[in-house]
Amino acid sequence: MSKARLASLDQFRGYTVAGMLVVNFWGSYQCTPQILKHRNDYCSYADLIMPHFFFAVGVALQIVVSRHQISEKSFSWLFYRRLLIRCGFLMLLALAIYFPYSEIQSYGQFGTSSFWITLFKRDWFQTLTHIAVTTIWILPVLRSSLRLKLLWGIASAGLHILLSYWFYFDWVHANPSGIDGGPLGFLTWSIPTLTGVAAYESIQSAPARFRRSLFGSAILLMAIGYAVSCATRCYDRNESESISLPKLAKHPVWPEQNDGATETNRIEPKSEGWDVVLDYLAEPPGTPPPPPNQRAWNYWMMSQRAGSVSYQTFAAGFSLLVFLLFLYVCDDLGKSLGLFRTLGTNALACYVIHGFVSDGIAFFLKKDSPALWVGIGFGCYAAIVIGVAAFMESRKIFWRL
Repeated sequence: MSKARLASLDQFRGYTVAGMLVVNFWGSYQCTPQILKHRNDYCSYADLIMPHFFFAVGVALQIVVSRHQISEKSFSWLFYRRLLIRCGFLMLLALAIYFPYSEIQSYGQFGTSSFWITLFKRDWFQTLTHIAVTTIWILPVLRSSLRLKLLWGIASAGLHILLSYWFYFDWVHANPSGIDGGPLGFLTWSIPTLTGVAAYESIQSAPARFRRSLFGSAILLMAIGYAVSCATRCYDRNESESISLPKLAKHPVWPEQNDGATETNRIEPKSEGWDVVLDYLAEPPGTPPPPPNQRAWNYWMMSQRAGSVSYQTFAAGFSLLVFLLFLYVCDDLGKSLGLFRTLGTNALACYVIHGFVSDGIAFFLKKDSPALWVGIGFGCYAAIVIGVAAFMESRKIFWRL
C-alpha cells in the first residue's frame, strides 16, 4: 500500500512537471492562448501548476512524518533539524538559480539598495524559496492533529488578509512587483501544502471505501475559493468611468464607497428576482475578468501575484482532486504512465534544468514567432529535459533534498 501511494505521488508530480514544461515555455509567446499564461487578475491553467508542487510537498512531508513516528517512539529534534537543513539547502539552491546574473553590469550595483530590494522581493522569492519558507512555517503543526493543522491554515490566511489590508497588497504590486505572492506568500502557500499533509494523513488512516469522501472535500475547497472570489464584484466600476483610473483599488481589501474617482463605484444589480444573484457572482476560474476600467484589481480576485486566499483555496481543492484521480488510477486500477514516473521521480532535477534549456531554445525564437516555430522549439526543449530525466532514471540518479 505504501508503494502504491508513492507511485501515486510520483505520477502526480510527473503530471505537474509536464504541465510546468508546457506553461513555462509556451507562456512566453504571443501565439499562446491566455489560459496557458500566468495571469495576475484571474486563475488560469498555468496558475494551477505551482500549487500542485506545494500539495505534493505536503504529501511528501506527511510521509516523512509517518515514517519518523514509526521509527521513533519519543519526540526528537532530529526530525526538525533535518527538515530545516533541507530547507536551508533549498534556499541556497534557489539563490543560485534565480540570481539575476545577466542584470549585473558593474560591481557598484552590489552597493545599491534597489538591487537588494529587487533580489529579495522578486528574484529570490520564487518557487523553490517559497517551498522552503512554507515548509518552515508549517513545521510547528506537522505532527499535530488535523484540527490544529486546519486552524493553523485558517490563521495563516487570516494573517495574510490582515497584512494585505495594512500594506502588503499595495507593496507586492509596487515596482518591482513580487512574484508568486512575494516574501509573505508562505502564509497562503501553506493552504495547498497543509491540504496535501491532511490528505495523505486521512488516506493513511481511513479505509479505502471512505476515501471517496475526499472528493467531496476537494469540491468544497474549490467552492469556498470561488465563493471568496465573488467579493471581487464589490470593485466593479461603471463602464463610463475613464480608462485612466488606477489599476489597483484604493482600498483593495475592505472597499469604501464615495472615496473619490480613484475608488470603486459598485454597479447596481440590473436583474430582478432570483436572477439578481448572478450580478454578485464572479467569473468562473479560467475566465478573464473585465478590464481595470470596469473592475479595479483587488485582494479578493484569484491572483498568484497577490497570493490571495481565494486563489490558494481553489487551487488547493483542485490539487486534491487531481491527486485523488491519480490515487484511484494507480491504487485501484493499477495503471501508470512511464513519462510521469520519469518526470515525477526527478522533479527537482527537471525543475532546475528546464529553465536553462528554455533559455537556450528561446535564443532562436522571438516573442511574436508563429505557433509552428514555437511548437518545434517546444519539441526540442521537452525532448532534452525528458531525455536528461530518463538518463538519470536509468542510472538511478535522483536529486532529492
